Amino acid sequence: MAPPSFQTPVHVTRITTATAILEVGGVTFITDPVFGEAPAEYEITHLMSEGTQPMFAKFMDGPALKLQDLPIIDAVLLSHEDHIDNLDFEGRRLLDGRRVITTPDGAKNLAPRPGVATIKSDWDITEVPCTHLPGGEVTGFILRTEAFGMSPDGMPNAVYFTGDTVLMPIIMGGKDAAKPFRQLQEDILVPIHYESWHHFTQFGTELRKVFEEEGISDKICWLEPGQKQRVI
Repeated sequence: MAPPSFQTPVHVTRITTATAILEVGGVTFITDPVFGEAPAEYEITHLMSEGTQPMFAKFMDGPALKLQDLPIIDAVLLSHEDHIDNLDFEGRRLLDGRRVITTPDGAKNLAPRPGVATIKSDWDITEVPCTHLPGGEVTGFILRTEAFGMSPDGMPNAVYFTGDTVLMPIIMGGKDAAKPFRQLQEDILVPIHYESWHHFTQFGTELRKVFEEEGISDKICWLEPGQKQRVI
């Protein structure tokens, strides 16, 4: 259920894995763009420790929308650029000529594209450092603007794109996602980074069961790939 104090509609279109369109406050963001065809296989041995046997990431389900189907994108929120399930070769095409908000490490690796850019004077975008191995720097994003309004406790309303966030040095499952959701006293949880790749261990069916057991199923907003949906 959307918090009554949140004054600006938020629409989300899930495309694949961590790729989603966020339409908030008159600005259209896209997160972690992945637009390659599936099925596909990518070697990821270079991300592992030296001497590791060849390893591959398998992309099982392609994006619900193609690059040519996208609306006008104002900015890209890129949690990290060195994992193929968060930025692939097709997704890199979307970065050219656009504002890209990412980590300092990512901005350096993506040069000469812009790294961090101001969207509007009334927008506040806060990067939230994450831990996600193997690889380099990772970040999440908290989006705030006066148009969102204030919560009853006097704090500003916000939209939090967590990136690949973990609370411990292992992959997070549904129970682990429920913990920060309660700790942060959030109103709505929108799962996106849980399908399409072979290395995931929990998919939609399993997550629904876990969220039911955790007692937060009434606060989960599930998205149909490719369909724009208002979540707030």
